[in-house]
Amino acid sequence: MELIKNNPQEIVKKIRNKINGFIRRKRFIPYNQSFSFAEEISVLMQEIEKNLLPLDPAAAWKLTDRIVRNDGKIIESVDDSGGAVGTELNALSILWLKAAKMMKKPESYWIPLVKEIDEGDDYGCRNDFLSNSDILLSEKSLFEMYNGFKEDLLKSDRPSSESYDFNTSSIRIKMGQTAVALRRPNLYKESVTIAYPEPNNLQILDIIKIYIELGDPDGARKMLDEGKWSVRDKYDVERYYKEIFRKLGDSKNLLKIYKQAWKDDPSLYNLNEYLEIAHKKDHPKIIAEACKIAQSDTDYSRAASVFIQHGKIKEAENIFLANQEYFGGQYYTTLLDLLNHPNISESVVALIVLYRSLLLDLLERGYSKAYNHAAKYYKKLQKLDKIIREYPDSLIGHTEFDSLIREIHGKKYSFWKRVE
Repeated sequence: MELIKNNPQEIVKKIRNKINGFIRRKRFIPYNQSFSFAEEISVLMQEIEKNLLPLDPAAAWKLTDRIVRNDGKIIESVDDSGGAVGTELNALSILWLKAAKMMKKPESYWIPLVKEIDEGDDYGCRNDFLSNSDILLSEKSLFEMYNGFKEDLLKSDRPSSESYDFNTSSIRIKMGQTAVALRRPNLYKESVTIAYPEPNNLQILDIIKIYIELGDPDGARKMLDEGKWSVRDKYDVERYYKEIFRKLGDSKNLLKIYKQAWKDDPSLYNLNEYLEIAHKKDHPKIIAEACKIAQSDTDYSRAASVFIQHGKIKEAENIFLANQEYFGGQYYTTLLDLLNHPNISESVVALIVLYRSLLLDLLERGYSKAYNHAAKYYKKLQKLDKIIREYPDSLIGHTEFDSLIREIHGKKYSFWKRVE
């Protein structure tokens, strides 16, 4: 193995054979095998980058160039609905830039090749190529490319904000990607507004995202403050404000954003995020307020999770007992999330309500494939019956519950076979 690692010719031969296999593959790869295929590409990329590139940059670039130029053939041979293969091919296009940089050729040699590789992206497998071209090209060359794209766009028939033109969109995207490579958020904004002088909210949010990523949180905040946001923009606006205030070190406004997010949706997730930002001395007050809100919250799963998290087991039990029918109609994953909370084991009553809800859900749906799980829930209920001291008035005992499900679901023999 060491011999191969230090022998560029052997590494090249091994990698070339692998690449040829990818390109010439005749068997179509179905979706369920696409992720392992993506892993193969990832391993190949690591082999080039770690073992070959330090020894022979020219050979590493040549092999990377071959696979990048044939990414269309590769992507056509696989159901890449999950995007894993495309992600790895995109990463290979960036490795192309790194390998080229190490070859020490004059920049004039690379400019036409960079344009060629970018132009040949027919399948979206090189989405981040131009955005990362600063790895290889100077600021001067990138500005020339940007201005060239801008000139092409100005010559084209630009559409109205309501229409779409592929050519215009393609040039505009290249302008934007080059602006990212230049790390100039103002140029990225220009790449949008030059085609759409009155950008819609989605376009503005995209510009804001780039301003944040390229290190101009003040510019991003100005656009957020000036925006006319709709309800559907709320999540992104809130997320970007959080990122901006973090980057600006504005803890006061950051706290306000997290508090408002929790007020708008008093979920356990939002509460925990708020507590993480808030000063520890304020935690008892915040938790008390959270429990007060939970007391009147009609989203009973949300309310119960808040009580369980903060050790208010009796309050959580009251919610479970008063709303058994509600929990019986909850999503399977919601019930499992509640069951997986470490504090839930402190309440036998809560466990009984949740396991009964899970069991009845599977039986009522007649989901035979999950009867192993249903049998497991039934046996859990048998064990809990032996632990509980006394059933509350609003919760029927196990004997009565057992009789009830046998009466309704007694003919589901495959379930009862697993129980007995």
